[in-house]
Amino acid sequence: MLEPMTGWDMHEDPAMQVPEEHRLRAAARVSVTVVCHHPWGVGIMLADGSRYGHVDVPLTRDGPARGPQDYPPIGQTTPAVVIRYSGGQLRLTMRSSDFAESS
Repeated sequence: MLEPMTGWDMHEDPAMQVPEEHRLRAAARVSVTVVCHHPWGVGIMLADGSRYGHVDVPLTRDGPARGPQDYPPIGQTTPAVVIRYSGGQLRLTMRSSDFAESS
């Protein structure tokens, strides 16, 4: 199980911003590990440890998601699909309904 980190915020760290030439393509399927929960969504790390990203609340699962009580637990590895980059940070979806669209 991953332990919560203190004193560092991946969302504010310029080193976590991915240069355009190294970005994953939209609709790419990836494996991610949940590293943090927020009221606005889930922080993830690609399973290979190469970069961080974010999943907004409505994209954490099919059906309603009310917030952290409905998120996958920290430390869980799950499939995801790349949507885009926003401000240099990877944005993804974990909804299974989005996997068919990424084929």
